[in-house]
Amino acid sequence: MVTQKFSMHARVYQRCWLATTLVVAMLLQGCSDEVTPEQEIRQWMDTLETAAQEMTIAPIREAVAPGFVDNHGNNREAIINITRGVLLARRPLHIFRREISLQVVDPLTAELTTIVVGARTPIDDIEGARDAGVDFAWLKLVLTKSSGEWQVASAAWRAATADDLLQ
Repeated sequence: MVTQKFSMHARVYQRCWLATTLVVAMLLQGCSDEVTPEQEIRQWMDTLETAAQEMTIAPIREAVAPGFVDNHGNNREAIINITRGVLLARRPLHIFRREISLQVVDPLTAELTTIVVGARTPIDDIEGARDAGVDFAWLKLVLTKSSGEWQVASAAWRAATADDLLQ
């Protein structure tokens, strides 16, 4: 009788332990499926890159915040028109992008520094871009999240230097 009682308690303990382990495992799995702000931003950038390569301006327009301003004094409409002109002038367009830094300041604000190359032929790396003789742009973007979507609130951009390419 004592052995039977002990084995019954052992089975109950085992089942509780197993159930607890399964619940913890499911919670951890659920947590790992959450997308971080950095992942959201990188996916958003991939979407914009695809839109640019497909010459689709609508997603790019949506990505520019209403109060956008850049270091050259361009507002939202001006930068959208500049982008449209670049897209039309560089057909076909292949984009190479290298992230220098991505810092999430708070849940609704991030800063992204990146180098972007637009070329008529595919580019796989910085060396390939240099060999192709294309221009590099250095961009520092301040991103804000509004209504669940990331947008560019402000930007500083210039031609990339050799030092930028080494970062």
